[in-house]
Amino acid sequence: MSIIKINFFCSWSSSHGPIDTNLLDNALNNFSARFDQNLGGFSQAPKFPSPSIQNFLLAYYYSKNNDKKDNLSDTALEMANSTLRAMATGGIYDQLGGGFHRYSTDAKWHVPHFEKMLYDNAQLLKNYLDAFLITRDTFFEKVVRETADYVLRDMTHPDGGFYSAEDADSIPSDSGENGGHKKKIEGAFYVWGQSEIDAVLGPEPGKIFSYHYGLHSEGNVEYDPHGDFTGKNILFAAHSLDETADKFGRSKSEIAQLMDESKSKLLQARAARPRPYLDDKVLTSWNGLMISALSRAYQVLEDERYLMAARNAAKFIQKNLYHSETKLLYRR
Repeated sequence: MSIIKINFFCSWSSSHGPIDTNLLDNALNNFSARFDQNLGGFSQAPKFPSPSIQNFLLAYYYSKNNDKKDNLSDTALEMANSTLRAMATGGIYDQLGGGFHRYSTDAKWHVPHFEKMLYDNAQLLKNYLDAFLITRDTFFEKVVRETADYVLRDMTHPDGGFYSAEDADSIPSDSGENGGHKKKIEGAFYVWGQSEIDAVLGPEPGKIFSYHYGLHSEGNVEYDPHGDFTGKNILFAAHSLDETADKFGRSKSEIAQLMDESKSKLLQARAARPRPYLDDKVLTSWNGLMISALSRAYQVLEDERYLMAARNAAKFIQKNLYHSETKLLYRR
């Protein structure tokens, strides 16, 4: 936990004198009044990840965690962790490939706007790293690794820079020569019909996977104003590994292995689908966020791949976006 740097508070104090702690307490009370106790987050639908709120809450907790009489710090930690856990178990999180979509159109974090943004994922990486450092809960570590791996796999230029975004829309995989249409549809790359799951995994593994991730033969999307998800499913962690193990009379380790194997098979099958459009702009500011996040991920998790990716991106910026003679750093 000593790795955490509370720059939000310390940088202000160094240049403006001591911060008024009443201001911080008032901010916490404001977030507490807005907090969704049942579903996490700080608004009704639509819900955005809002990583700056989690930054504040985790920094608030860390700054006061030595004060045993301060119940507000526990409140801050609970709000942050509940929200981070709700997002990572919801449909706003890509349960197969890692990484977060732009926002949730419903209050349950289930039905996302499927666009993926570099800056969202960079800031959320830091949120989950801080949550892991404070709690040592491996759930948060897993989300960090999956999200970082998504960025390295799908959002990285061969020479090192990070791309800006992936679109929400794509052509459905069943729109080829069988009389289907070629119109792009929201979330087509990510959603599944029950028959598709069974075809890839087989009947019994498909049944277990579907229970764990909340899939139904008729589809599981309640909020669908445009009819894009008829008969389709958006994966979310509907049941825990323990619940799934109890349901099917298996051990937790067996279920965990089955889920990993099933996700790998489905990810491979999904890779054959038409992908969403990749916005391959390289923006200096957004790259700075991801360079910082991956450097921090290396610092905490000691995975050399994250340090290498951060270094390569920094070199990419220096080579392609910095003019050494004029000392100008370009935006894009």
